[in-house]
Amino acid sequence: MPCANSSAAGCNRQALQAGVAGLLPPGFACAVLSIGTDYPLHPDEAGQLARAVPVRRREFAAGRAALRAAIAAAGLDLPPDYPIPAGPDRCPRLPAHITASLAHDRELALAVAGPADGTVAGIDIEPLDAATDGLAEIVAPFDGCDALSAFVGKEAAYKAQFAVTRQMLEFGQVALTAKGSTFVARTPWHRLHGAWVRSPRHLMALALLRLS
Repeated sequence: MPCANSSAAGCNRQALQAGVAGLLPPGFACAVLSIGTDYPLHPDEAGQLARAVPVRRREFAAGRAALRAAIAAAGLDLPPDYPIPAGPDRCPRLPAHITASLAHDRELALAVAGPADGTVAGIDIEPLDAATDGLAEIVAPFDGCDALSAFVGKEAAYKAQFAVTRQMLEFGQVALTAKGSTFVARTPWHRLHGAWVRSPRHLMALALLRLS
């Protein structure tokens, strides 16, 4: 089906939005926004960026806008003026009834959100040309996919488990096994299921940790 947006960037966002939406469990929603657009920040959020360079401010603002859009699309209650500052661990500080994950590169900000009822999501996104020499050694062990896919998948799995355990992990502590566009990631504590979405310019991974 032809892309409804005539620009390459618009088609890329549309492909990611549709692909991610198709992977999410009931009650979850996603949003993909361009970092090149200016988005407003709550004063409590802007205060954390007083010394940040302009590119970091744009990334942060786009991420918060994507997060609010995903929360609204999921039908979750969050007042429009509710601040979403970053906690000491750099994760967005949200009400207890909301679970969410956020990722960005220099072009796009992507967020997923849903009810905190037993399923936790983690996401990551990278440009398709982000693979570098030696990446396979860094992200091992993995099986059934290329190094960039393993990197993105493990990052998504790490974010999902961190929301529960608050434990830092090295790549070597996550074993990833792929089958087609899906994967299983095993950490010292959990088994997560995930999938990749490939757009014309990006590779995105979603990992789900089911606690009940």
